[in-house]
Amino acid sequence: MQDEADSPRGRIALVQGLSEGRLPLSEPLRRHLDRCLLCQSCEHVCPAKVPFHELMVGARQRINDTRDTEHVPETWTERLLKRLSTPPRNGHFLSWLRVAYQYGGLQWLVRRSGLLPAPLARAEGYLPRASLPLSNQEFYAAQGREIGRVGLFQGCMGRDFDTLTTKSAIRLLTTFGFSVVVPRARQCCGALHLHHGDIAMAERQARDGLDVFSKFEVDTLVLTSSACAAALADAAGRTKHPIQVTEICRYLINCYQTTPEFRQRVSFRSLEKHVTIHTPCSQAHALRDQTSVRDLLSWIPGLELRSLPDRGQHAAHCCGGAGRYMLEQPELADRLREVTLKDISANATNIVVTTNIGCALHIGKGLRESGVPTQLMHPVTLMARQLRTA
Repeated sequence: MQDEADSPRGRIALVQGLSEGRLPLSEPLRRHLDRCLLCQSCEHVCPAKVPFHELMVGARQRINDTRDTEHVPETWTERLLKRLSTPPRNGHFLSWLRVAYQYGGLQWLVRRSGLLPAPLARAEGYLPRASLPLSNQEFYAAQGREIGRVGLFQGCMGRDFDTLTTKSAIRLLTTFGFSVVVPRARQCCGALHLHHGDIAMAERQARDGLDVFSKFEVDTLVLTSSACAAALADAAGRTKHPIQVTEICRYLINCYQTTPEFRQRVSFRSLEKHVTIHTPCSQAHALRDQTSVRDLLSWIPGLELRSLPDRGQHAAHCCGGAGRYMLEQPELADRLREVTLKDISANATNIVVTTNIGCALHIGKGLRESGVPTQLMHPVTLMARQLRTA
C-alpha cells in the first residue's frame, strides 16, 4: 500500500495509541488494522521477536468489544463465516446441500440469473466442485499390521468443502499402516474466530475440537489444513492438552524418517508432470515448515517440482486468501492473488498443490475465472492418486 500505517511498525503504533486511549476508534484506524492479513511474515523475520499476531488479534478484540457496546450490527460476511465455522451437529448437512445445489442445476440457474448481490455472488463463486461427503464411519482400520493410530481432524471448512482431501488422507494413512479415527462430531480449530478477534469463541472451539478426540485412543492428531494445524497446535500448547497435534505432510515425513516398517510400505507410480508447490503463510510462518511438502512429493517418481518465486525473506508472496480476508477485503485479496496466478502461469504448471483450504478456495477461484488449465489439489490427494497398491 506504500503507507506507513499499513506496515507492521505503523500498525503497532496504531494499536498502542488505541490501547492507551490516545487514538479514538475511527473508521480510518480500523481500515488500516483490517487490511492486515495476519500472515505472520513480519513476525517470522522480526529480530526482536515482537508477537505481532497476538497484538493484532487483541486489537481486533478491542474493536469488537467497542462495536458490541455501541450495538453495531454484524455484517453479512461476519454472519456467513460464523455460520460456516459452527456447522450443525447433524452430520454433513452443508455437504449434501452443496451437492444438491451444484448437481441439481440450481447453481447454473442462480449464476445465470444475476440476482445475487455482488458480495454474495463473490462468496458463491468460491464453491469448489462438490464431491460426495464422507460416510459416518468413525474408524478406518490399518492395512496389514497396525503401526500407529491417529485422529484425523476435518475442521469446519474441510468437512464441507474438501472431503476429497480427507478421503485421500485416510487412504494414505491406512495403506501406510495407521488406523484412522474420524469422529462424527463437529470440529473447528477456531482460526476464523481468532482472525476476527473473537478470542473467547476461538479458544472454546479449539478446546471442543481437541476434546472430541479424548475418548479415542490415538497417538497423534493429524490435520490436512496447515491453518487449522497451526491454530490447534497453538491452542493445545497453551492449554497443555495431552494430545499431539501435527500437519499431515510433516507427520508422514517424520514417520518415514523414524519408522523402518513405514518406509517399506512407500511405493508410488511414476507421473511425468510439472507440479508447483504453493506454500501458504500458515505453513511457512505459523508452522515454520517450508520443506515437508517438497520432501513428501519427492516420493513420486517423474515429478518436476517447482516453487513459486520468493518475494521477500523466507517465503513466497501471500495469495490473499488469509481466512476471512478474501471476503472482507476483496479488492486487496484479488490484487495479491493476481501475482500468484502470474507466477503459476509462468511456471507452465500442470498441477498446483497447497496445504491450506482457504488458499485453495481463493487460488482455485482465480484459476477458474482466468481459464488457466491447471489442476489444484492438496499434496495428499496427489499422493493418493499415485499410490501403488498390491
